[in-house]
Amino acid sequence: MSKVQFRIGGAPGVMFNLPSRKVGDATVLEGKVVMDIYGLKCSERLSFDQVALLRLCANAKKLFEKLKGEASISSLCESFHLTVTSSSTGGVRIEASMKKNQFSQPNNAEWQANGVFYDLPSCLVPLINSADGISS
Repeated sequence: MSKVQFRIGGAPGVMFNLPSRKVGDATVLEGKVVMDIYGLKCSERLSFDQVALLRLCANAKKLFEKLKGEASISSLCESFHLTVTSSSTGGVRIEASMKKNQFSQPNNAEWQANGVFYDLPSCLVPLINSADGISS
């Protein structure tokens, strides 16, 4: 599989860089996700199931074509969630959440970032077009 990059939304947005490496039987893709939402910028290395990524692309295509429905994905460790739904104004609502628990002594560090923003349905085109790269 070649490296696949796509961004959902302009600024604000969520950027995926996959894969930086394949894990195990090559159906798990590990890469970097960057959330940049209204001045809040965070990134994390995450793992995703290839089938779940392809389902995200397929559901995003349906949402783009019909302007109704939902496309969502979660990382394998459940520390990242992305949901894209249609809005009542003909656009799309994008909700992203990322968190990390870092266990270290003597203090454990934990953070979570959540963001919601709206964009035009055309912001889904890079995601939809990435399906071929994800499946190869």
